[in-house]
Amino acid sequence: MMDSLLPLIPMMLIQVPIAIGVYYLAPKMRARRGLWTVLSLIPVLGWLVFYVLFFMWMGYITDSLNTLLAREDR
Repeated sequence: MMDSLLPLIPMMLIQVPIAIGVYYLAPKMRARRGLWTVLSLIPVLGWLVFYVLFFMWMGYITDSLNTLLAREDR
């Protein structure tokens, strides 16, 4: 049993910094911090979760900038 889990240990260690980033980024996106952090700890799914949250964050920033530009145009 342990021999089959051994190759996953480096992958799980790589996921830790990603989970930390997701932990701090999720509330800024009004997403549930615990759910997104736990999902980001799953080795392969974690990368996808990070990319999805990152692009959601970029969309949020773009929307905020567009709102500011719209205020200036008035």
